Amino acid sequence: MAKRIPMTLLAAAASLAAILPLRGDPRNAPVTHPEWARMLLRALDVPDAVRATPRASHAFAALSWKTSLAFRGDDYATADHVEVADAGRVVATTPSGTVNYPLSIVRPGDYRLRILAAGDPAAAVTAEIRPFGKSEAEATFEVTTADAFGWIEAGTTHLDPGAYTASLLLPPGTRVEHVEVAPPCVNAVEPRGGWRATAIVDTTDLAVTALQAVDGESDLPPAASPIEIAADRFQSEEPQLLEIASGQTYTALHGGRGGMRAWTMFDVPEPGLYTLSVFGMKGAGVRFLTDHCLKAILCPSPQEQGPEWWVVNTALLTSGRHALAVNLGAGSTVERIRLERKKDGDADYVATLRRLGFDVGPEGRVSRPKAIAAMEWIGGRRRQSARVACGDVVPVTDVQTQVASQTPGTAGPGVGTTPPGGGGIDPPGTNPGGNPSVPLPSPVPSQEPGSPVTFASGGGGR
Repeated sequence: MAKRIPMTLLAAAASLAAILPLRGDPRNAPVTHPEWARMLLRALDVPDAVRATPRASHAFAALSWKTSLAFRGDDYATADHVEVADAGRVVATTPSGTVNYPLSIVRPGDYRLRILAAGDPAAAVTAEIRPFGKSEAEATFEVTTADAFGWIEAGTTHLDPGAYTASLLLPPGTRVEHVEVAPPCVNAVEPRGGWRATAIVDTTDLAVTALQAVDGESDLPPAASPIEIAADRFQSEEPQLLEIASGQTYTALHGGRGGMRAWTMFDVPEPGLYTLSVFGMKGAGVRFLTDHCLKAILCPSPQEQGPEWWVVNTALLTSGRHALAVNLGAGSTVERIRLERKKDGDADYVATLRRLGFDVGPEGRVSRPKAIAAMEWIGGRRRQSARVACGDVVPVTDVQTQVASQTPGTAGPGVGTTPPGGGGIDPPGTNPGGNPSVPLPSPVPSQEPGSPVTFASGGGGR
């Protein structure tokens, strides 16, 4: 018996030795894109988003938001009193059905909910978007279906980063085929070429996504001299003068007591990654809108001592003419705008991230310990930055940057304006400043399309 034990241990050791070369040390196993995407969601202080995001494709979409986040009807997280029919549709049973879809938000912005459904036109469908695990809704919409399937626009609401649930309360017999959350223009967090389900994370992937996650692209080295836009380049209904210490006057946009709106056009000489900065005071908050789409909010800052430079956003811009609209809250000012093109090569991201405090290491695949260290660094840096989510910023007078385009002789000002929280400016070719006699010089070119994200379909609750 004593002789058999060593033989058994020897055989077990031999088996283990045979397995290790094949599987390797799990601590050194390569990190895949789906794993890194979920680690980023944790680092971005939306841990509930990890639990609320059942599939890798949903995690990718939460980070990139390059296309609409689409759910097939039966692709719900939880449901009650519904049956799954053909083509992935869900049908509400008696007394009423409820379906819940997970929604993770990494970038703040305006998010639009719409539904492909059919049902009794006399029975309304209630749609809600609420924080994950909470009962109080951020937004509630009531929509009416038709007998035949059709897309129904539920509504738009501003969402700050976090995990949410999109819920539908369905009258009996209502059929839902798809639920879609259409994204605004937001800055993506994604590797070069987009997220891929089977790809392995390399140092470039880590450097690019980590810098995006901490909003660090403004720290990339400059690629050209900045473009300066003075306040007198803006058109506004009530331009004001700001007194400066020297006793001279410098034209500035000033929110005053009730807020104001203004807009301008500017030309970009060549395409690239540009950082938009503003010299002024935040006051009660400022809303910026670039190219009728990309919205950025400067949250209120009641402790300001005077004007400073603030980074608004960093985004890819095409060459040609672009539009910039601004809504100023009470007490906020804009003296000048700076637009600076950045170097955005792989080495620039790696070097900038190293300068900010994290070294991705030698070129090649990223080890698991390195990915964990990066996740912890991203989370720590975001906590140190003391980011405050303040929702949308609407001036006291509810003045909106988007104003209905008008033709002489038609409805007066205010008709068709975007409701508070909507942001936006008018379609290309119309006037975003509110004066129909001043058209935009030329249409604004659309931004380059983002990388696609493929969404897997499947049964509910998986």
